[in-house]
Amino acid sequence: MRTNTTVIIAIACLCVTSCTSQDQPRAPDLQAKAKGLCSEGRFDLAEALYKEILAEDEKKTGPDDVSLTPLLDEMAGVAEINRNRTLAISLYERSLLIKEKAYGKTDKRVAFALIQLGKAKFRDDQPGKDVCACFERAVDILEKVVPPDPVSLSAALEKLGLQHSKDGSFAEAKTVLLRCLEIREKSLGGHDSTVTATLNNLAILHETQGQFAQAESFYTRALAVEEKALGPDNVLLVACLNHLAYNYGQQGLDEKALLLYQRALLLSEKAYGPDDMRISPCLKSLADTWTRLRKFTKAEALYLRCLDIYTKALPKGSYDFYDHSETVLLDLAEMYEATGKHDKASDARSQAEKMRQQAKAALDRDNISSTRPAESRASHR
Repeated sequence: MRTNTTVIIAIACLCVTSCTSQDQPRAPDLQAKAKGLCSEGRFDLAEALYKEILAEDEKKTGPDDVSLTPLLDEMAGVAEINRNRTLAISLYERSLLIKEKAYGKTDKRVAFALIQLGKAKFRDDQPGKDVCACFERAVDILEKVVPPDPVSLSAALEKLGLQHSKDGSFAEAKTVLLRCLEIREKSLGGHDSTVTATLNNLAILHETQGQFAQAESFYTRALAVEEKALGPDNVLLVACLNHLAYNYGQQGLDEKALLLYQRALLLSEKAYGPDDMRISPCLKSLADTWTRLRKFTKAEALYLRCLDIYTKALPKGSYDFYDHSETVLLDLAEMYEATGKHDKASDARSQAEKMRQQAKAALDRDNISSTRPAESRASHR
């Protein structure tokens, strides 16, 4: 999973701005410079500058002063972006220990620190028992705080449920996620994006176990929540439509899937235009569905349209161009084989192989890593 850089920076900054004045860092100019380096993507330089700021602050306060924790949390966020997860976890752990000493082990701020640490360990694929321990402690604290904080409690429960699911503890995951859903529906009125997220997580939990009919009910509820909140013509519905359509496809309900993919495509085209990369996943999913329905002429037109969009929207010579093109060419080859057009199938496979080789060369040239599995569910959504 790719790290969401914007989210991590936002979380780190929130930790700073939400502190009391006595907790504020004491080097605002340098810290502003460090944030500027982050916004420019110069994370190595930012990390080095943060270390200087921390060293100066430690000289003034000692290594265990609570005023250091906002800076430690921000440094951890930057370290995660820079893929230095070992450093990030050690910084979050240090921040947690300081907060426990300053506020007590049952303070709400300690629960927030545990959630941060648990998320970092989750992203680092650390042992499930260690990740669960962070979220379980956070839940235990937040269940007792006055006044109640259902937003933070449900967030901790959701992360705990996701870790249980990751560990294959599906019964525990379902119990925790259902409790998260109940809290969010009661506290948020059932029409919030976090409610949708929990419904989707429950659906994925069932799909992971091959329980597609049960998953369908959660996806249907998620779509209803979003439609009520956003209206029927909002492009933000596309993700929910694709989730449910994919689920229908897994159940062999391709006619139902087709209607949803068509609706998703119309919303995307209206919002982004006919040649935008953001409509290509809808086109590909719709083409795959037409192929399964043996409507090969319609499928071919959509696959070719995908390739045309990649040519127009992606830099030629880029990894993304070759990678996306290879995937569609292989699908096109399979479709041609199904129609008996073996020469066209062979030509498409030959082009796909060239794209694969050029994608590998682009990876080596640009020193980047591929995160796309050979065949993933995400590609259908």
